[in-house]
Amino acid sequence: MALTITYTIVPFLRGVGGRLYPGTPRRSPARDAAIAAADHIAPFYAGVIVLKERSDAACGTFLEPLLICVIGDVPDDLITQLAA
Repeated sequence: MALTITYTIVPFLRGVGGRLYPGTPRRSPARDAAIAAADHIAPFYAGVIVLKERSDAACGTFLEPLLICVIGDVPDDLITQLAA
């Protein structure tokens, strides 16, 4: 099994009533580049997270994403789910 590692940057926008919702995710092949991208876009969003995703599409194996970085405000329930 050959796992592929991808980093996903997910921005969060603040909606009506202060509710946070995810924006368009972006992918990066490198951890440092993903964190730099999150830092760069953070001022334009309520918050941003970076996830490390490991998968082997050929085998249909997709492991749980790992939370790498949190900047600003993100939904509390999302952090709880990812930390579990």
